[in-house]
Amino acid sequence: VAGTINEGGAEAEVEMRLRSEPVSAVVLNFAVDLGDEASLSHFSHTFTPGDWMNFKTLTITGLDDPEVDGDIAVLVSTTVASTDLAFNGIAVPDVPLTNFDDDVAGLVFNPTLAFLALNPLTTTEAGGQAFVDITLASQPSANVVASLTALNPNEGTVSPATHTWTPTNWANPHRVIVTGVDDFV
Repeated sequence: VAGTINEGGAEAEVEMRLRSEPVSAVVLNFAVDLGDEASLSHFSHTFTPGDWMNFKTLTITGLDDPEVDGDIAVLVSTTVASTDLAFNGIAVPDVPLTNFDDDVAGLVFNPTLAFLALNPLTTTEAGGQAFVDITLASQPSANVVASLTALNPNEGTVSPATHTWTPTNWANPHRVIVTGVDDFV
């Protein structure tokens, strides 16, 4: 196996050929145990008495998901079918791979926190408002609740103070309204 796979679409390749000439066609059938973690470039390769010595390549590609599910072990299995009894049903070792996770848990702000660090939100003491939209960085397995408060409630308030995302609405933005407060100074 050459290469590793990950949720970013990285590929691994397996090159194969037969060790000896068959009497008839030999079909190698491939399957992946977790089809939501990896895909195969081919579901089979056929070797004939005329091309048995030529290498053929199977490409395994890591698939993305929106969940923080960790690195997942993937197994590619091969079965062999042929009317040539020397090849029919022979055992082929499975190919173990790991699909490396690229998801992280967290909040995503729009505008971004980097932008806000250079361009803070501006409100007025007359009740002027500014807005920030928040989503989750990845799909959770359970509800996520974020509670927000103003660092100085005498200068501004945050509304709504609580935001809940579910595994189905995690990518929907929640608008946060920051309202200026008159501190009478």
